[in-house]
Amino acid sequence: MIRSCTAISKSSAFSSSSQASANASATIVFNTTFAELIYSVIQIPLQGITDSFFGVIIMTVVMSLLWWTGVHGGSICGGILSPILQANMAANQKIIDSGLPLTIQNGGHIFTQQFWDNFLCMSGAGIVIGLVIYITFFAKSKSLRSLGKLSIVPNIFNINEPIIFGTPIVLNIYLLIPFVLVPLIIGISSYLLMYMGILPLFSGVMVPWTTPPIISGLLIGGWRVALWQFVMIVVSFVIYLPIAAFFCNAIKLILLLYLLFKKSTRFLLLLI
Repeated sequence: MIRSCTAISKSSAFSSSSQASANASATIVFNTTFAELIYSVIQIPLQGITDSFFGVIIMTVVMSLLWWTGVHGGSICGGILSPILQANMAANQKIIDSGLPLTIQNGGHIFTQQFWDNFLCMSGAGIVIGLVIYITFFAKSKSLRSLGKLSIVPNIFNINEPIIFGTPIVLNIYLLIPFVLVPLIIGISSYLLMYMGILPLFSGVMVPWTTPPIISGLLIGGWRVALWQFVMIVVSFVIYLPIAAFFCNAIKLILLLYLLFKKSTRFLLLLI
């Protein structure tokens, strides 16, 4: 026990001395602390990249593709992005606290945590609420309608796992295009609308990611963001509609072929 405590104390002392050496080196060479050096060399450039138009496009596509392959894209991308997006959000709040209007010209950021949660991940990855509405109310397949009824309430609260794995969307070549295209269109449109000042930049006000669309928009950005979220729902439905209808017909055809194969197999067995 004494040896163990001694080892821990030596390890702590070594860690403290290493940190002190790093800080001393940074102070001598760069005239700053080691933490501030890391912030200026790594975090500030990352904030600039993620807050760019192409940063939004890249992260949107990567997240959707990860989900499509069955990997939790939100956890992977969110783990990387969350500190940066929250730093962008804090910077926006700092502008407001200084008494300046929150604009791009005053250094405001577009890509913040609210942008990620309430635009790109509204109703979950792929913005699948349009698909859920279609299969719940318009699908001809009874199994898909049952899935829609099970999925629609969680989806209102931005939980999309039932529809992702139940349809399934994972490795479904039919639904790959809208699953990537819908959030991409929404991300590009939202970025441009905020850049042009039609939609407001987000302050430091956040809501839980499970807050339903329109309500979340009203809380974080007022009526304009709430109205935009309603438009997003319509866009999602319109884009998913033709491919979801084709997918439903494909399922019916596959089931019909399966039943025919099953009956013909039984008939052949009787003949034998």
